[in-house]
Amino acid sequence: MVETVKWETLRELAAFRAELGCAISLFLNLDPSVSPTAADAETRLHSLLGTGERSDGAAREHLDHEAREALKADLERIRGYVENEFDRTGVQGLAIFAAGLDGVWRPLPLVKPVADGVSVGSTFALAPLVGHLDTREALVAVISREHGELFRVDDGRLEEVVDKSEETPRRHDQGGRSQARFQRHVDEVSAEHLRTVADELNRQIRAVDDPDLVIVCPEPIRSTVETLLAKEAKDALAGWASAEAHARPAELFEIVQPLL
Repeated sequence: MVETVKWETLRELAAFRAELGCAISLFLNLDPSVSPTAADAETRLHSLLGTGERSDGAAREHLDHEAREALKADLERIRGYVENEFDRTGVQGLAIFAAGLDGVWRPLPLVKPVADGVSVGSTFALAPLVGHLDTREALVAVISREHGELFRVDDGRLEEVVDKSEETPRRHDQGGRSQARFQRHVDEVSAEHLRTVADELNRQIRAVDDPDLVIVCPEPIRSTVETLLAKEAKDALAGWASAEAHARPAELFEIVQPLL
């Protein structure tokens, strides 16, 4: 399964420091024009693995016997993964980050080609991934009969764009009116609120180039909300989610992150 590289992934890898062994970073170009067959890719892979084994990082004087053996095991694991486990379908490039003694193994199948390369050291080489960062805008709409908030995902958190929330009348707010008549009034106010929120959401979606959208709303009103979405919003929709009525942005982000 191909991946777009997210800032969270890059930060996690950048924070790593090998304490017990070596950090291996390997990049393999799988563009069909460069690697038309699996055999072509494996030939270049073997060359990269040889380069890594002979690199200055692998020959550092302070590496003890255990670290050297672990380096060989990691290189062999990379070879075995590419030749026997890796599914190349739809993949244009592959990055692998390995540091066995420190418990790290992270293959990243990529949607775009990446230049061949290998690095062995105490940290991972991340520069080749910068061009693979997911820069698509992601929006999160929180909608209910009262709420109407739109957030932008920015560097791992939700930043509010607009808030169309408003109080709607409830049954216990009134005393002597006919229950049926008052309920019709509540329904009309709620429907108008949902139209207002949907109109704003549609407007915001049209202002962004190829965004992802997640809508957080109660199950009973999802079908109503969906009918109010413009085509652009429906095309951008990555999924639906549910949350507590007063969930904070940090809690909402945890809920929607798997859908983005």
